[in-house]
Formats: sequence, structure tokens, C-alpha cells
Amino acid sequence: MLIRCFCSAERLNEVRARQMAEKQTPRYDGHCLSLSAEESIKRAENEPFVVRMKIPQSGQCTFVDELRGEVSIDWAR
Repeated sequence: MLIRCFCSAERLNEVRARQMAEKQTPRYDGHCLSLSAEESIKRAENEPFVVRMKIPQSGQCTFVDELRGEVSIDWAR
């Protein structure tokens, strides 16, 4: 699932600094996940955004790489 994220670099830096101070792995906190599709579309007309992927918090992503063969990555990393 693709999500538009309108967070400023300043906000993301603050979140990252707080997570690191609390000895957590820095990661996006899902702030823009609560936006409705309508609000996201409307904001995208006038505001810069990045596209994020919503991924599971558990389980694995498995794919076949041409050089390495089957690769599995834990989502929880």
C-alpha cells in the first residue's frame, strides 16, 4: 500500500532524535497514515510529499535475486 507523507524534514528529524534518545531504532512513525484518501489527494495538489510503502511489522519478505537466489528479509528489522 502506498501512502503520501507530507511530514517536513524538521518533523522527521525531531522524531528520529527522540527515538534515538530513547534507544529505539529510528523509523517513520506513521504520522500521515491517518489521513483520509480525500485529504491526501487534496493536500497533494499544493504540498510537497513523498510516497511511503506500508509494510507489515512482522513476517518476512521473500524474493528471488538473480545473483543470490532466494532472499528473505524479516520485516521486524
